Amino acid sequence: MKPTISPLSDRGIGLKALTGQGAQIDTTTAVGRLSFGIFAALAEFES
Repeated sequence: MKPTISPLSDRGIGLKALTGQGAQIDTTTAVGRLSFGIFAALAEFES
C-alpha cells in the first residue's frame, strides 16, 4: 500500500500547515519534505 502523500505528490499537490504551533511544514520545499518525512517515520514507531 502506498502512503497517502505519494499519489498526491506525483500529481504536484503539496501540503502546507497554515496554523498551529510550529506550523512550518510545506511539502513543496525540500525542508518541508524532510520535516514531513521525519514526522512520518516517527509515527511508524508510535505505539
